[in-house]
Amino acid sequence: MVLGVTLLDLVSGQGVTVRYSREGDSRRQYRNRTGFPHGIEKARGAAKGLKLPA
Repeated sequence: MVLGVTLLDLVSGQGVTVRYSREGDSRRQYRNRTGFPHGIEKARGAAKGLKLPA
């Protein structure tokens, strides 16, 4: 039983590696990302009308 699960884990791990591997030394580029899902312009001024609890 344990051997079967281990074998399944190894095979699925290799499949994921083949499917999502990158060619050569290509790395992901994050230079154009702000960290704001709707953009920085939408985030600016978003809390203007927010009332803080006393």
